Amino acid sequence: MKAGKLELKQVIACSILIPYLFLVLASTVLNRPEQSRMTYELQLFWSYQAAFHGRKNLLKENFLNILMLMPVGILYPIAGKHGFRKVVITGFLCSALIECSQLIWKRGLFELDDIFHNTLGVVVGYGIYIK
Repeated sequence: MKAGKLELKQVIACSILIPYLFLVLASTVLNRPEQSRMTYELQLFWSYQAAFHGRKNLLKENFLNILMLMPVGILYPIAGKHGFRKVVITGFLCSALIECSQLIWKRGLFELDDIFHNTLGVVVGYGIYIK
């Protein structure tokens, strides 16, 4: 590869990653109805406590949050040849952006659990990438 030129796999990864991130943003923020107030849960791992007390659907939501950003962990290192640290930081920032957008625009519950699970998904995705 020559300096300044993208490889085909990088172009393909970018072509998938950018629309995917837009779809994630649309489904988690833009397509949700506005609530009357900002809602948030700042206790880390609250969802596991709630699931233990009967709200089993939260375990499914946690799993889906892990799955949601796994593609970032796979595609981002391909798109830019980034290492583990940069991939994880980028995934964390994407998740934090989603959660902050939900809070500011009153379109969902800001949760530290979601940030944790989304970032975990990026780590799992990166693990798949390096295999």
